Amino acid sequence: MSASAAKQGLQADALRVEENRIFRDMVAHERILPHFQPIVDFFSGGVLGFEVLSRGVTPFESPAAMFSRARDLKLLWELEQACRNAAFRTIAGLREELRQARYFFNI
Repeated sequence: MSASAAKQGLQADALRVEENRIFRDMVAHERILPHFQPIVDFFSGGVLGFEVLSRGVTPFESPAAMFSRARDLKLLWELEQACRNAAFRTIAGLREELRQARYFFNI
């Protein structure tokens, strides 16, 4: 292995360690941003409820990145719990009529 390749490998390892630290911190402090996707009745046009979607901090904005890292670190349960807690906190802060809506979680 060349010195250049070894240096790149060390840099990749350092990046992975830092990303793991960011991920663990995000989960521990429930720094998850919930989004609410309306579920619309095609016949009436009315909103039936909302699907709860979760996004993390950089570099874990995508659910695929979040859940892939959670699997790698064996933190799936903790991530799912953080996502639910963040959603419940956000819902609790909404106006009364929105708090009474139906919310769907993919578990």
